[in-house]
Amino acid sequence: MINGRYDMTFGLETSQRPLLNLLGARPADKKLMLLEAGHAAVGFPATTRASLAWLDRHLGPVAETHD
Repeated sequence: MINGRYDMTFGLETSQRPLLNLLGARPADKKLMLLEAGHAAVGFPATTRASLAWLDRHLGPVAETHD
């Protein structure tokens, strides 16, 4: 999960951590990535890298195509 530490809509202790705990994945397969941001935490290069790494790990890397 990627969330903002200062999210006033979905608070860290009231929403984010409880949701992470409810996810059906094994603890070793779960991670909470906290950004130093609020609810609209977009445009962070680290989130893009983390998201793509997760997708590659769980769905497989994208095959390169050459035209």
